[in-house]
Amino acid sequence: MLCPNCKNDKWNEEVCPRCGMDQKTALLAQGDFYQQEGRHLDAARYYEDYLKLDPGQWDAVRKRAVALYVAALGAKAKNNFTRADEALAKALGQEWDWEQGHQFRVNLSYEYGQLENIKDQYELAAQNPARKDQTDKTMKIILLTERFAAPEGEAETAKKSWLSSDWITLTMVLAVPVWLWFLARTLFPSTANATSGGTLWLLVTFCAAGLALFFIVRFFRKDVKSGASAKTRKTSGLNEPPR
Repeated sequence: MLCPNCKNDKWNEEVCPRCGMDQKTALLAQGDFYQQEGRHLDAARYYEDYLKLDPGQWDAVRKRAVALYVAALGAKAKNNFTRADEALAKALGQEWDWEQGHQFRVNLSYEYGQLENIKDQYELAAQNPARKDQTDKTMKIILLTERFAAPEGEAETAKKSWLSSDWITLTMVLAVPVWLWFLARTLFPSTANATSGGTLWLLVTFCAAGLALFFIVRFFRKDVKSGASAKTRKTSGLNEPPR
């Protein structure tokens, strides 16, 4: 059997003669080593091996959850999110007052677009009187995180508005003079031929003026919204949840 820590192949079932560690201590040491090296999934694997020997040991449960959390942030994948979220939930199930664990779980859900789902879970957890205080703190973090993400949502709303309302307005601005011109030619055909040249130039001038006015108003409104959003972010005092 190899020692998980020093890889010595001559250790007995109790203590490794080279490093002096028993199997559980060696597994934890190796997990800590890989965690420091940034190999978080490898670290989680050693913590899992330790938990097979000592199920529910809090320090190993916590370290495994942190390792999977950091790994999920570094390489976004559905499987990584699921493993990290389940590990954090398991650790918090053992120690609900682990405040950093709640922050990690909120941040993980934010990064993967799952804030609404975790909000529902904490609303259910608030019904437990023993967990209410910490749950209320976490709900405040969730609400602040949603506010932090709001400018992006506003930008998406503005984009949709530009594709719908603004382009419809532009079409109407350009279509109205054209419609009036055709209406005049239909109702007054005798005078339309005599003034067709001047009317055409007037039509082109009106359309150009309308187009220019539209873009001036459009960009002025965009600058006002951008300034308001920047002011909101500056004065809100919010920071991204810790990683």
